[in-house]
Amino acid sequence: MMIFMRMFQKEWKELMGTYKIIFVPIAFAVLMISFPISMKLLPDLLAREMPEGAVIEIPELSTSEMMSAAFSNFELIGVIILILISMGSIAGEREKGVAAMVLVKPVSRAVYLLAKWSAYSLLAVGSFIFGMLLTAYYTNLLFSENLIWADTIGGLLLYLPIIVLIITLSICASSFSKSAVTAGFISLVLYLLIMNVPKFLQARWVDYLPHGLVNGANEFMKGNIIDLAGPLLGVFFLIVLVLAVGIVQLKRQEI
Repeated sequence: MMIFMRMFQKEWKELMGTYKIIFVPIAFAVLMISFPISMKLLPDLLAREMPEGAVIEIPELSTSEMMSAAFSNFELIGVIILILISMGSIAGEREKGVAAMVLVKPVSRAVYLLAKWSAYSLLAVGSFIFGMLLTAYYTNLLFSENLIWADTIGGLLLYLPIIVLIITLSICASSFSKSAVTAGFISLVLYLLIMNVPKFLQARWVDYLPHGLVNGANEFMKGNIIDLAGPLLGVFFLIVLVLAVGIVQLKRQEI
């Protein structure tokens, strides 16, 4: 445990030294807050472009729909940001020879990978919570309908395992290659396959996969309560499985 904590502290200091600990929360906040602000400004922007006397009516989305749209904004660009910041975590150090120097000490490869996974997961989860809460605050401020905070926080918490899954895929893909770009490509392709292929399958078990949890988080944020025990267990199982594969692969490779 002491070795793990020292490795975790090392990783956290590196995140601070590379300013990722500042950049990532700001990037998430800008990404997710852009939708409610743009929707608030849209009627005025359109009115300036319309001929004089023309009337255009845009139905106002509910605050829950605004927050659900913020989720949707995150699902592509946010995923790419997470992969970009973590894809070189192991691959980059292996390429530069840093990993070999670290693993000369009494540090197991499992501890090495799990320390990186823990630090990046903490950064990703904290950044996502910051971005969503800031978005929720401005949504509540800008629009007449009051935000239901219990639904918002519940949907936010349900989405956190997906954030951890993205980091897990990226970190473990990084253990397969010395190229950070290759690791990033692998993790992005895996994520897209995991999230999209099950949508075309009719089997009942696909509801236990990550896309079921994403849909559930969106529905919860809109005030709809559905059973999410299955998708939660499915995502946690997938995280553990990918971590195990990454550790085994790292142990088999020459550093």
